[in-house]
Amino acid sequence: MSRAEQSRAEQSRAEQSRAEQSRAEQSRAEQKLGDYTQVEKLDLRSKDVLSDNIAKIGQLFPEVLTESSDENGR
Repeated sequence: MSRAEQSRAEQSRAEQSRAEQSRAEQSRAEQKLGDYTQVEKLDLRSKDVLSDNIAKIGQLFPEVLTESSDENGR
């Protein structure tokens, strides 16, 4: 067998080994997850703490709360 053929054979064996490792890792991951294989979509919105705090201050001290908006929303 020539050197090039040996090199190709070694590359082929290495690729097969990597493919087997990948399949084994995937199988372990599937076993770990069980039946749950879908991605869970999370609600990425933050709680509006500022508005909550302003409302609480308004309840405690109604005479202090003077925020308003004009016709342009400012």
